[in-house]
This record gives sequence, C-alpha cells and structure tokens, in this order.
Amino acid sequence: MFISTAINLALATAVMAFTPGPDGWIAGWLFLAVFRFFVGVGNAGLYAVDLPLVQEFMPARKRGWVSALITTLLPAGSMLGGVAGWLLAPLIGWRGLFLIGLVPIVLVLMVRYWVPESPRWLLRMGRPEDARKSLAWALMIDP
Repeated sequence: MFISTAINLALATAVMAFTPGPDGWIAGWLFLAVFRFFVGVGNAGLYAVDLPLVQEFMPARKRGWVSALITTLLPAGSMLGGVAGWLLAPLIGWRGLFLIGLVPIVLVLMVRYWVPESPRWLLRMGRPEDARKSLAWALMIDP
C-alpha cells in the first residue's frame, strides 16, 4: 500500500507539468483540480500507511518519538516545497517543479529493496520463515 500511494502521489504531481496553457484556462483549471485531488489521496494514503509501517518495526520505547518525528516532518515537506519553488522556479519554471514530484519514486524503489514485508502479514500468509527473517532485520540480529 505504501508503494502504491507514493507512486500515485509522484505520478499525479508529475502529470500536472502537462497542464494546458493559457489558451485553455478552463481545461487547465479542471486538469489541475483533478490531479491535485489525486495528490491529496496519495498524501493521505502515505500518512495512513507510513506511520503504522514505521511503528511496526520500532521498539516500544521509541515509538512515541518516531511518531512525533513523522508527524512533524510531513508539514515540513510543504515548507520544503515552498522553498524549492522560491529557489528553483526561476531556473526550471513551474512545469519543472511539478516534474520534481517524480523524486519520491526513488524513495519507493529504496523502500521496496530495503524494507521487508511485515512479519505479521507474512505469518498470516503462511510464510513463517520469511516472517522470522523480517523480524530479525527489524531487531538487527542474525536470522
């Protein structure tokens, strides 16, 4: 679910670089509104998925701190977007800023490669050996 929401967010943001120009301002406005809706769905999905995903692998004593960090960094991303717009818009234009929205796909590939499936999910799927390896990864111990 994390991967699908992150890809949804990245692609919906990048597609906005193809917004119709000033000749079709009504079509452009509708185009932006529709794809901003999908960006919002992607953001909401990430917020609903990444916090439980991270907490599942965190020791109980660190969960509160990590939850606070994640909750704080999500709005910080909006601030980073504003700073990027301020600094990069003169260089790459507003369409280029939307294309920067493809960067989270790199994060998705890293997460897919690095983070194992949930041990609970693996157990429910009848894969106890994979669950043991996933838990060993989370605890940083030899499987």
